[in-house]
Amino acid sequence: MASSSSSSSPVSSRPGPMTPSSPSLTYPVDPDAPTFVAQAILASASLGAGTGAVIGVLQSANPFILSVNMGINAGVVGVTFFGLREYLVSPLLLSGRATTSHTRRLAELSEKQRGKLPLPPPLPLPSPSSVEELRFERVLDSSIAGALTGGLLSGGLRGPRTIVPASVTLSLIASALQLSVNQLRITRLHLLARSTETGANAAELPPQNTSSQEQNSTPTPTTAPGYSSSSSSPSAPAPRPNVASQTYTPSSNSESGYTIMSDPTQPVADPENSLPSRIMGFMSAVLPVRRLSDDEYLAALEKQRKEVDGRLREIATEEEKIFEGMTRA
Repeated sequence: MASSSSSSSPVSSRPGPMTPSSPSLTYPVDPDAPTFVAQAILASASLGAGTGAVIGVLQSANPFILSVNMGINAGVVGVTFFGLREYLVSPLLLSGRATTSHTRRLAELSEKQRGKLPLPPPLPLPSPSSVEELRFERVLDSSIAGALTGGLLSGGLRGPRTIVPASVTLSLIASALQLSVNQLRITRLHLLARSTETGANAAELPPQNTSSQEQNSTPTPTTAPGYSSSSSSPSAPAPRPNVASQTYTPSSNSESGYTIMSDPTQPVADPENSLPSRIMGFMSAVLPVRRLSDDEYLAALEKQRKEVDGRLREIATEEEKIFEGMTRA
C-alpha cells in the first residue's frame, strides 16, 4: 500500500481552465456603471425637484412640498431604471451579443473586466460605429429597462391591472429620450469634425519661402541708372522692378527692416473660417438669428438714414411753425 501511494503521480496544483459554470464570470458589467448610475440618480432627482418647484409656483401652491415630493419620486424612478439597465438588462444583452452595437461594446470593455469572463470564442473585430448605429445605441436597453421599471413601480403602487399600460408607456418614453440623447451626441460629433477639418485646412497652408526672402533682402551693389560700370558712356536705362507685384513685410534680417517676398500670391486664410464666423454660424443654427450680407447691411443703413432724414424734416417743419406763431404774436 505504501509503495503504491508513493509511486502515484503528484496532484497538479495548477488551476483548471475557467468554465461557464461560474455565474460571476459570465456577467459583463461596465466598470463605470456605479459612477454613471450615481450621476444619473442625482440628475433625475434634481430635475424632478426643479420641475416640482416650477409647478408649485405656477399653481400658487407650496413649491417646497411639491419639489420634495417630485424629487423623491424622480429619484426612485432613476434608481429603478438605471439600476435595472446597467446591472441587469445591458449585461444580458452584452452576453448574448444582441446587436452589432452590443458586440462592439463588449469588445471595448477594459482588459480587467474581460479577464473576469470565461474563455469565449474570439470576438469578431467590430467595424467602426456608423452614425446609424450611434443613433440607435442603447435604445433597446432603455426600452426594456423602461418597461420593467414601469411594470414594477406601477404594479406595486396601483395594482396588477396597470402593469401592462405603465410598461408600454414608460418603455416608449425611455426609447424617445434615448434617441434624443443619441441625436445630441451625433450633433456634437458633427461640430467637432467640422472644427477639426477647419483646423486641418488652416494647417495645410504652404509656408513662406524664407530662403528666397533672405536672398532678396541681401543688398546688391548697383550703378546709377543710364551708366555702365565698365565704361563712362551712357547706356540704356536699367529696367525698373515691378513695384506693384512686390509685397513688403517686416523683417529683422535686412538693414531697412523690410524684405521683398518672392511669392506675393500667398493664400490668405478664409474669413469665413474664423472663430467669430464659426460662432455666428452655430448661433444661427440654434437661435433665431442670422448673419446679414453686405447688401442687406447697406439696405438696413439706408433705411435708417431715410427714417432719420424724415424725422429731421418733421422737426424743421415744427420749428418753422413755432417761429411763425411767435412772430405773429
